[in-house]
Amino acid sequence: MSESLKDTLETGTLEDMLTIVFYYVDEFYQKVHSFVDRPGPQPTFTDSEVITLSLVNHMVTNSETACRAAGAVQLC
Repeated sequence: MSESLKDTLETGTLEDMLTIVFYYVDEFYQKVHSFVDRPGPQPTFTDSEVITLSLVNHMVTNSETACRAAGAVQLC
């Protein structure tokens, strides 16, 4: 990872992080999306957007603490 990208992830805004992560997720997903069969109506969010939100959520939160705070202690 380049130093400028690392610096942006460490000191940038949430918007910066979402943009960077989305770029890499979408670049990868465009190469493998043909393996995913999506029957049914067109979704509101793209798969790349959902994956990005999930990854960034795990990057910026302590998921175990958030899980316990939500009252799902037995699942954490």
